[in-house]
Amino acid sequence: MSTLSHSVVNLVAYGGSYLWILVRAALRGETLGTVFMNVGLFGSAQVCIQGLASSLSELYQNTIYLEDYLRLCEITPEIEEDVHGVPLKGPVLSIAFENVSFSYPGSKRCALRNASFELDNGEMVYFVGGNGAGKSTAIKLLLRLYNVDSGRITINGRDIRDYSVARLRSELGALMRDFMHYHLSIRENVVVGDLSKADNGMLIEEALGVAGLKGKVRSLPMDVDTYVGRAFEEGEDLSIGEWQKLGLARVALRSAPVVILDEPTSALDAKMEESIFEYFRDGCGRDLTIVVSHRLSGARYADKIVAFDDGRVVAIGKHEELIRTDNVYTRLFRTQQKRYLGAATLPLEAMEGTGA
Repeated sequence: MSTLSHSVVNLVAYGGSYLWILVRAALRGETLGTVFMNVGLFGSAQVCIQGLASSLSELYQNTIYLEDYLRLCEITPEIEEDVHGVPLKGPVLSIAFENVSFSYPGSKRCALRNASFELDNGEMVYFVGGNGAGKSTAIKLLLRLYNVDSGRITINGRDIRDYSVARLRSELGALMRDFMHYHLSIRENVVVGDLSKADNGMLIEEALGVAGLKGKVRSLPMDVDTYVGRAFEEGEDLSIGEWQKLGLARVALRSAPVVILDEPTSALDAKMEESIFEYFRDGCGRDLTIVVSHRLSGARYADKIVAFDDGRVVAIGKHEELIRTDNVYTRLFRTQQKRYLGAATLPLEAMEGTGA
């Protein structure tokens, strides 16, 4: 029913009701006071009925949300916590993919095909490749969001399926592309990555500094206790880039030895991107940093680049090594290079000399 039709029906119903009160009073010879009393009673009943209808409507909507919540609670994780799993202790010396193949449930397409590579302690590693090449899939398998179909993934030479799932994930600090935007305070958004540091204001401030949010936070009415998002009236809206910085602060606060960043700077300016890469490139107390990105400006600083194409690992090495051969990394790098330099790209020798 359209808004106009709904208004006409309401007008006819209310007008008819008041007309009936007047006609009834005239036929019965009721006094003017009785008429006003009946009109007042009808108005009060109208308000009560509208309130009841509104409450029933809200109850129905909340019931729908509750059904979704109950269905979510009934979902059984496919990867159960193994109470007998070995705890992951000590530094992460190496992570290796050994002939790993994987297809997502319900899909016939192989997202990873016999992928093999090794990451060593102290490295900053870039995963590069086109859309659907298998970069993020490799990260999800490392986080044990899924189990491999064949092959194995090892940490310190041991299959990750031997480790306790909870303990394994506690050692991996990940910021995914579609990370959660919590409509909570800035402090709560940061400490959700490590609740044990919720009362450590110094560490929270340091994490915000790493992410380049100190100035923004100080300009807000309640500093780190300012709510963000529009779920609350007093909430401050953030830009996409500021949300991404908040996610980076969440990872910086977390003391996980392995940091995984999936498109961590896609919404940041070049200066902030450089600052973030310098922080993680310098180690920042981590055993290993893995960056998944389509923007290759920071790849030249990586200790190792793993190039994916159609689910396969097609090239492994440093920027200076890969740029000399024809591979997916070289093609992607030169394509992005043209955006800045135009059709006439720098010759290889000049590019190597400038660190481009």
